[in-house]
Amino acid sequence: MPAQRIRLSRRRNIGFALALWLFVPLFACAHELVFSSIEKTPITFLAESMLSQAYGELGYDIKMVSMPSRRSLNMANSGRVDGELFRIAGIEKAFPNLVPVPYPLMRGRLMAVTLGAGITDWNPQQLSNAVVGVRRGIIVAERAARGLKAIVVNDFDQMLNLLKLGRIDVGLVAEVQGVSSMNAEQRAQLVMLDRPVTEFTLYHYLNNKHHGLVLPLAQVFRRLTDNGEFAAIVEAARDSPGT
Repeated sequence: MPAQRIRLSRRRNIGFALALWLFVPLFACAHELVFSSIEKTPITFLAESMLSQAYGELGYDIKMVSMPSRRSLNMANSGRVDGELFRIAGIEKAFPNLVPVPYPLMRGRLMAVTLGAGITDWNPQQLSNAVVGVRRGIIVAERAARGLKAIVVNDFDQMLNLLKLGRIDVGLVAEVQGVSSMNAEQRAQLVMLDRPVTEFTLYHYLNNKHHGLVLPLAQVFRRLTDNGEFAAIVEAARDSPGT
């Protein structure tokens, strides 16, 4: 074989090996979906466990990335990640590339917490002079505090510190399926009012490039709800020492 043909054959083999090397990791990740969420809390860990179970039944692995609330929505809406972990209903009106799975992932309550400063009930008319702490990016809390004096906090440690300093009188904290967004250490220092501020439903959202998964996921969510597997995940989360 002439030397030129040998060189060309070697180049083809090297090129094929390089293409195969590049293709293998891509194929390995082909069934992994990445979802954005706000800062990790007991609730986000719960949702991740539920979604891991659901997507596993469809042959997918999932990965979560945490980021600020608005950036999380923008990343999911633009398609730079595959979707949002969970949001309240209707968020697709502002982010039209997001498609909700049409079966509820979780249901929750927005609760008011204090340091026992004499506030016993959430009544916006009676709280006109109170200052409310709202976690940044929690839309249901932002809506509940409209018309009231509010301070936005970046996390629940900051909310707790502001309560101790007297900068805020009451804080708003989400509780989903009996699992609080605060950890056990934070909750132990607070008084939670008996009556919820409001109730809400959370949905899992996909970027519309994955619209073909929406209905199959809804069917899986329903089945895992009906057969008690989601309930078992919730119970395990409630029993976890960190929640």
